[in-house]
Amino acid sequence: MPRPRPPVDAEGYSRAVFHKRANYDGWARPEVVDPTGTQHPKKYVVRFAYYKDGGAEPGWHVSWNDNSECWMDDHEVEDDVEAMRVFAERAVDGAMAAQAARTAKYAEEALLRARLAKRLKNKEAAQAKTAAELAAERERRKAEEEAARSGIPILYDEDDLQELSSSAAAPIDGEKFAQQKSALLDKVEITNHGVVHGYGVKARVPLTQGTVLLDPTALMHSGDPLHVVGGKEFSEAYISTGNGSYFRIHWFSGDTIFRSAATFWINEARDCEPNVEYKSTYDGRMLSAWRIIKDIKPGDELLVVYSHAANEAEARAPSSEGWQDAGKYVGMYLRRDVEGKKATARVVAYLPTTAADPYIVDGTPRELWRVQYLDSQLKGDTQDLEEEELECSEPSWKNPATVQPKKKKPPPPKKEKVTGVVAAGTKVRVTDPRYNGETGVVEGYRDGWHVVTLDAD
Repeated sequence: MPRPRPPVDAEGYSRAVFHKRANYDGWARPEVVDPTGTQHPKKYVVRFAYYKDGGAEPGWHVSWNDNSECWMDDHEVEDDVEAMRVFAERAVDGAMAAQAARTAKYAEEALLRARLAKRLKNKEAAQAKTAAELAAERERRKAEEEAARSGIPILYDEDDLQELSSSAAAPIDGEKFAQQKSALLDKVEITNHGVVHGYGVKARVPLTQGTVLLDPTALMHSGDPLHVVGGKEFSEAYISTGNGSYFRIHWFSGDTIFRSAATFWINEARDCEPNVEYKSTYDGRMLSAWRIIKDIKPGDELLVVYSHAANEAEARAPSSEGWQDAGKYVGMYLRRDVEGKKATARVVAYLPTTAADPYIVDGTPRELWRVQYLDSQLKGDTQDLEEEELECSEPSWKNPATVQPKKKKPPPPKKEKVTGVVAAGTKVRVTDPRYNGETGVVEGYRDGWHVVTLDAD
């Protein structure tokens, strides 16, 4: 039985009310029964009611919860107070929910308008850079140049190195650069107090022998630095690696960025023994590194040998520090990721923990291997690796450059099906099952058939 619907007026508004209750006698309407045919235990409830005053029999038209309907007099229908309370609460809750939804919508629209206004303001600010501001930028650079020329240390930052890098170089990781620079300046300071001359680098904390400090402010370039610097004389503006590349540690003639790397400010050990030597290591990109070769106390100055030959010889004479040209992994080839590309390297030396000058990490000697790159822009460069780094670098005793990819075995040639006319006089075996493989001689060819004289004939 379809559920009755309350009537509507011409404008579509309901004529029914939903807060009425009715009293009735059992005979006034049909009894409610469940599917089993027994009396329904639940109380009858008015779904809706509407009053009809026209016609011969005015009164209330009542629709019940069992989908039955009946007509009732005025005295049989009255207001349901509980229903009225519930409807009132629902109306209030609905109004509050609608208000909350409107408030949230207005807040979201206000936020979108604020964001749009901010973007427009930033765009206008970017476009509003006047000639005066550009002139102020030029003055700032000029003042920085004067300060740099007077010998005041101003270190390269991430943007400087990115601008000085080649267009083919991978972007510099700004977060990693900041961490490495902060770690270096936590251990050393650049100062003009208590150094051999000018500015120098002094230790803030104890630096033990074997410690390696990374200088991310030095930038490696491939090629001959003399083509950039000019002339054949030694220059303090770079450190040559001796194998086709160099570290830029100071501004060159013609540069527009007048800054320097921390490595530049290490003074030369002239009348004393050095306590630092230059190294290079790979950590996402090639970095200049300082290896402590003597214990340094806080407040002591770091001193190095400026001779390029001395620093290059260190990388080419592994036995001078206990390095061995034979041992575990020596001679093995590696494939390492360099700026998103694979580079081939070979293990050329091994430093055991029993060496007189071992590699120390957190006070514990560790094994170390020196590898030399055979290709890519790092060709000729050396790098010291720990065992974990070797194991994740595709180690192999075969040179990857000489390993030929396996060739697929060619498929066997297809046997061509012999077709055509067999010459007369040819000895053949007949395949017709009627003759059970008997042999014979071809006499001729007629109407698509070979004429064969069987030997048995």
